[in-house]
Amino acid sequence: MNIGEIIRSGLHKKRIKVKDLANMLGVGSTAVSQWLSGNSTPPGDKMIKIIEILDLVDDFFPNRDNEVKNDPYQIDSLLIDDLAVEVRKLMSNQTWIMSEYRKLNKKYNTVCSELDSIKKNEKPT
Repeated sequence: MNIGEIIRSGLHKKRIKVKDLANMLGVGSTAVSQWLSGNSTPPGDKMIKIIEILDLVDDFFPNRDNEVKNDPYQIDSLLIDDLAVEVRKLMSNQTWIMSEYRKLNKKYNTVCSELDSIKKNEKPT
C-alpha cells in the first residue's frame, strides 16, 4: 500500500471527506487529492496530523512492538523517530529533511519535558 492508499483507507474508516480533512489540515482539497493519487507526498507536519486524525499509526508502522504501543510515554518518541525515518525515505531534498527533523525533534523534546513535569506533579497515593 502506498501513502495515498493508506490515507484513503483512513478516510473511509473514519468516514471523513477529503474536503473535511483538508480543512482540518489547513490545506486545499486539491493538495489532499494529490496525496491520495500519489502525485505528491504530504509534508512531515501534515503527515503527523493525518496519522493522528485518521488514527493511522498501525497502518504506517505495522511492525512496532505491541507492548510499546500501550506505553504512552514511549509512543510519541517512537512515532517521531519512525516519521523521521519515513520522511528521509520519501524526500530527496536534504535541507527540507533536516528542517522537518528539527521540528520533530523539538516536538519530541517538548513532549518529554511535559511528561517529566506531569510525573513531578503527580502525588503518591
